[in-house]
Amino acid sequence: MNVQLKMNGLPDWGAETSRRFFRWLVGPLVRWINNKWPEGTKKPVYIRQLPNTFTSIRIVGVLFLAYRFYNSRSAKERAMLALAAVPVLSTDGVDGELSRGTDCVTTLGKALDPIADKLFFALFTIALAFSLHRDKEGSWILSMVLAAAILQEGRLLITGTRVGVVARRVEVEPEGSVTAGKVKFFFQAMAVLLGWAFHGKRSRVIVIGGLLCAFPFSIQSLNHYKQQLEMLRDIETRLPALSQGEELSTT
Repeated sequence: MNVQLKMNGLPDWGAETSRRFFRWLVGPLVRWINNKWPEGTKKPVYIRQLPNTFTSIRIVGVLFLAYRFYNSRSAKERAMLALAAVPVLSTDGVDGELSRGTDCVTTLGKALDPIADKLFFALFTIALAFSLHRDKEGSWILSMVLAAAILQEGRLLITGTRVGVVARRVEVEPEGSVTAGKVKFFFQAMAVLLGWAFHGKRSRVIVIGGLLCAFPFSIQSLNHYKQQLEMLRDIETRLPALSQGEELSTT
């Protein structure tokens, strides 16, 4: 039985604006793929896995950049690495619109995408904290703010994973990212990248300020996930009764 439910979430004007931009960006590639392999035609494996390839590039890029950031020694090098991180992070929007536009959404892709985002934030912030302490520029306030932000991202990842698991069990498509999540990610990304670019005492103020601005949106995003999870679990508890009703109606 396929249960359909429209999730009523937070206003998504920001999320939709982001989707439109990346939809426009990958539009030519999506049109070429759909023309080459029309609906009903089986796409080759390398096309079906193309969105996951972009996600994998983001994961590898984040690992490489975090390592290079930590070992950087000059302001010029850090600024160049911060600029290089922008296209790597932009694959977050590319893979999603590419998978939806070509009907290549996979369970693996749904799992890898949030992991890649959380990995970026965790590794970049941890590397920054250790780098600042190594250079005698760290502070206990910065460490506490970074630890709280990473723990909050862990809660988001766990709750989002639960939403995905229950949604698959009841055959419901969960709602995608909303404005709160996009704004949160923007503040976090700017705080961390500018923190690296202005490495030193100024970066402490930038990172703490940016993460404090992101925190209310992070809480709102977590509440959104919790609302979805509650609704999905309610559907799951009613599935036996709904299924029995269907059987009775067909006899």
